[in-house]
Amino acid sequence: RPRDWSSDVCSSDLGAIKGNKVEFGFEADAGGQKFSMWFAGELDGADAMSGAIDFAGMGSGTFTGRRRKP
Repeated sequence: RPRDWSSDVCSSDLGAIKGNKVEFGFEADAGGQKFSMWFAGELDGADAMSGAIDFAGMGSGTFTGRRRKP
């Protein structure tokens, strides 16, 4: 997968959007410990999304997000 952005601490995987399905992830370094997170979910209109997070196979969870209005 192509890299979307990176810094000294973190890099993002561009992921994919197909219809209302979205996937993206990132790798980070926290105090010398590298870890990755992968998000897979659905868009809810133009301002919200929700789905599941995989923490490098060590655990999982869910997320919800809403665009912040200026």
